[in-house]
Order: sequence, then structure tokens, then C-alpha cells
Amino acid sequence: MASRFASMHPDKVMVLGAVAGLRAPERPMLERPVRVLAFHGTSDRINPFGGGTTDRWNESVVEAARAWAKASGHPGEAEQDAVSPTLTQFDFGAEGDPGAVTLWVCKGAGHTWPGSKLPIFLRLFLGRTSFEVDATAEIWRAASALGDRG
Repeated sequence: MASRFASMHPDKVMVLGAVAGLRAPERPMLERPVRVLAFHGTSDRINPFGGGTTDRWNESVVEAARAWAKASGHPGEAEQDAVSPTLTQFDFGAEGDPGAVTLWVCKGAGHTWPGSKLPIFLRLFLGRTSFEVDATAEIWRAASALGDRG
């Protein structure tokens, strides 16, 4: 829902924070770039990292990130940084660029919010949570960095 809204109304959204559910933008080119921060676990059973077989979830997370980068005028290739054996950061565009896309891939994590704690029954259902990156802090940091640019 957030991906769709941001792509249809880029004039109202400066930063799109997507956790376990980044979708490609509805439009191939945006009138105004949108900064995207996405976080996804490779063991997400609800929204599979590699894509699914339904209309609801048919593209891979990397394909969706690439589509956002292209829609904001960036090349479709990302710089990859293996932060740790279980965390990789993909950057499409420079960090300070309003249309840059950053995708954090959490190896072995499920359909969870990185940096948050879940009760045991939710962990059993949703999967492991990564604590190597705090999604909330990263999204706020990106929003703050762009706040003065309007």
C-alpha cells in the first residue's frame, strides 16, 4: 500500500520506508524522485524474497528496488556492501540523493521488522528478526536528512 501511494503521489512522499513488502512503483518514471529504504528477510514465507507466483507478490525484492531506482532516474545496478555474513546493503544511487534506493537484505530473517523484538508466538509464525540493522532508526535518519530539501 505504501509503495503504491508513494508512486502515485511522489509530490506527497519524500521517503518510502518498506519493511518486508517493497513493491515496484506503479509508474515507470516519477515526476519527482522518492527516497526508498527497504528491508527484507531472505526467509520471508509471506512475501518471498525471490518473488511469488501470484499477482499479489510476483516480483523479487531486488527487482522492485531496481524499478524504484529507474523510476527516480538512477541506473538499475546497485553497489553491494556485505555488512556481515547475514546482512547486505544494496545502494542504487548516492545516499544523499533524494531518489536513492537502499535495500537491506537480512539473510535468514523472516517477515519481521529489523531491530524489533517480537513475542515468541509471533517469532514462530513470522520467523527470525535481524538485529544488525534498526529499520525504524534508518528510516527516520533518511527522512531527517531530506527534511530540509522539501
